[in-house]
Amino acid sequence: MKKLFFSFLFIFLSILVYSQNCDAIIKENISLKAQLGINTVNPEVEVKSFNNNFDFKILSCKGKSEDQTVTIEFLILHHQVHKSVSLDVGNAKAYDISGNEFSGKSGFLGNDYAGRYSHTKIPTNIPFKGTITFKNILPSVEMFKFVSLPFSQENFDGGGDSSEGYAEIKNLKIEW
Repeated sequence: MKKLFFSFLFIFLSILVYSQNCDAIIKENISLKAQLGINTVNPEVEVKSFNNNFDFKILSCKGKSEDQTVTIEFLILHHQVHKSVSLDVGNAKAYDISGNEFSGKSGFLGNDYAGRYSHTKIPTNIPFKGTITFKNILPSVEMFKFVSLPFSQENFDGGGDSSEGYAEIKNLKIEW
């Protein structure tokens, strides 16, 4: 009887000592997702790039209640020859879940500021950060149901291969 009791005790303590609690598992899962580039902040967000040859990734979506603006930070990457890429801030649109439309205010591609239009060189295989800010948004807006960002691209040194398209983002939560 003692052997049986101590066997169960040993097994129970082994499980207790080597098991992880739920918080540890969740933290490890988030860490692994971040290492793999899986969106953990906003997992239901859907992103479509403006061109099949460009990777387009959302980094953040932050609101400033004092300015009534929302800024989306993104990353662009491609594996082709150097590209000249443009973001048409003036024609960018965002829509909330009630169908309200918001216009672009300003944007950056790298360090190139765009009041209405940003145009810059994006080198091959170099992740390139950009932002776009939308205006006249109250803090009661919790998410964008749909965002449309007009881009154009062409080979930096000429030679064609130009195209226009829209980066599309759905279900993007705003962090106020």
